[in-house]
Order: sequence, then structure tokens, then C-alpha cells
Amino acid sequence: MKQLLRILLAAVGILAVVAVATVVYVTTFLDPEDFKPRLTAVVEEQTGLNLALEGPLTWSFYPRIGMRVEKARAWLPEQNEDNDPFAAVSSAEVSVAFGPLLRGDIAVDGLTINGLRLKLERDEQGEGNWNSLLERLSEGSGKAETVLAPASAGPHADAGNLAVVLNIASVEVKEGDIHYRDAQAGQTWHVNKLNVSGSNVNPVSSFPVKATFTLDRHDSLDAEALERTPNAQSDINLDTRIKLALAKQQFSLENVELTTRNRLVPEGEIQQLNLSAPLLEAWLAEKRLAIEEGVLEATLLKAENWDAGLNMALKFGLTSDWEAQTATFKKWELTGPDGLRMRGHLNVEQLLESPRYQGQVTASPFNLRAWLERV
Repeated sequence: MKQLLRILLAAVGILAVVAVATVVYVTTFLDPEDFKPRLTAVVEEQTGLNLALEGPLTWSFYPRIGMRVEKARAWLPEQNEDNDPFAAVSSAEVSVAFGPLLRGDIAVDGLTINGLRLKLERDEQGEGNWNSLLERLSEGSGKAETVLAPASAGPHADAGNLAVVLNIASVEVKEGDIHYRDAQAGQTWHVNKLNVSGSNVNPVSSFPVKATFTLDRHDSLDAEALERTPNAQSDINLDTRIKLALAKQQFSLENVELTTRNRLVPEGEIQQLNLSAPLLEAWLAEKRLAIEEGVLEATLLKAENWDAGLNMALKFGLTSDWEAQTATFKKWELTGPDGLRMRGHLNVEQLLESPRYQGQVTASPFNLRAWLERV
């Protein structure tokens, strides 16, 4: 037993010496400020954004080795620095693998962003200020190249091109805030209290994502109107797996679980809407959306008419073309209280303007009197 105890104490001592030596080496020989030019160059190369790291870069050692910056802002290529930034963060921390760092390489193990701020705008012609960013990401998604130089070369070294495979073990966004101003629709949307977590994030295969946020809608572009109660508000929780195809401007959501609590008018009752589906696919360039075997469950409230919530469920498949303003609901089935059960298929045209419907509906016998009383 004494021999075993001595071995364990010796092992602990060796580990302690290694840990101390690691900290001494990093703090003595590696200056995180040397990474600033390379990091800003990487961001500009991959996204076109002009990045300003305004706070100092510092090392962090717990729970993982990493670098931290207190304040960063980024502008789109067509913006100047007198404008409000397209994106900003209060602080960000990147944890890295220690072995590659000694060789002058950066292997990202985790990413945490606090206080993310995004400013999205769409003009009256429908063009978004994010289009150039998406195009740049699409161009570089097939073969990502960076301008990272070896750390030992110093901050002014000539840039070298290194192949990069993005695979981050952990990503967290905390207390995010996104403003979206839509001049074409005359509306302003505000995403606040945004918290997102993902693991094994990469552009090749699907990875799990969880998100929670509050979404406010104001039917006005007036800045003063944004200080008043929103015209609609939703509390949203999303649990899914996401797969990105940036080159095709396509993304897929697998095993979607979306729960929402919605107030559709300022003084209205809270309405519960939940969506689940094994697969949701969106093609942004082609403006198409498809949902397989979706289930929409609703608990609707109307205090003056209904003593309790009205529970209903809709099973459906959906294909939609936003540009053509068409949608097809396949094999849908609506169920509700008092024996309500309806099914059929439905085609919709002029979806966004003056919808026109065509299809077939069949209904099983149900208590019509109870439904007329509710109406």
C-alpha cells in the first residue's frame, strides 16, 4: 500500500510540474498580442469583414488554455468606421489545443462569445446588407485558406497559406442581440436574450444546436416606436441538429423541436405553438423550403369566449417556393376537441399577397354546435 501511495504522489507531482512548466512557457515565450495581425487577416480573408480588436488579447488558463479579447467590432467592406458596426462583441474567448500552438498553429477547441450585437438591414428593393458576407463565405467554403503565419515568425511575418478544416468542439453565444430593419416590409425585428450552444461545429456534417431567445416585432421603422410595446412578441426555444452547405446557400435542420409562446397583439393572450419535424430544408438562393412529416401543436386562448385553452394539432408535409409565392401542403390532418378531424391536401398561390387556395378536404363527423359556440 505504501508503494502504491508513493507512486500516486510521484505521478501527481510530475503532473503539477508539467502544468507549472506549461504556464511559465506560455506566459514567457508566447505574447498573445502577436496573434492580432494574423487573426484580423484571417477574418478579412474568409469573410471580407474589417475587424478591429480594441481590447487587449490575454491568455486564459482555466478551464482550458485560450485567448480572450474584451471588445471587438467588425464592419462590412462597404462601410466605414464612422458607421455603426455590422457586428460587435463585448468579449470573446477562444480555447486552443496546446500541442499545435507550440508549432505555431491554431487548433480551435472552443469558442465563447458574450454580448454579440448584429445590425441587419434590408432595403426597399429587398437587398440585405449581409449578401456580400454570404457570397464571400460561399466562395471560401470549398477550400478554406488562411493567412496565418507561424507564431515564432512574429506579428509582421509574411503570410503563408494553410489549409483549415473548421471543427470546433464547443461554441457558445451568450446574451446576444440582433436588430433587423426591413424597409421593404416597413417592420423592425429585435432578437434579444439570445443564447446558443453547439458542439462539434463544422461545415461538413450535421451538429447539435440549442437556442433560446425573445423575438419582438414592431410595425414601424421609426426609432421612437421601438421603445414602445412591440406589436407581437415570442419566446422561442429550439433544439435541433443543423447541417450547412454554404456553397449552395442551403441548410438542413434535423430532428427539429421548436417551442414558442406568442403574444400576437400587445394586449393579447399568450398562445402556445410547438413544431416538430424529422427534417426541415431551406435553399436560400432558390428561395425554397421543405418540411417532412411536420407536426404543429397549438394551445390557443381567448379569455372572453373559452374557459380553457383550445388544443389542436396539425400533421403535414410542406414544399414552398417563396419567389413563385406558392406552397403545397401534402397529406395534412387537423385534429381538435369535440371530434374534430379533417384531412386533405392544399395548394396555395400568391402566398404573400392575396392567397388563393385549391385542394380537397374531408371531415369526419364532429360536434358542429360546440365549434359554432366558440366562434
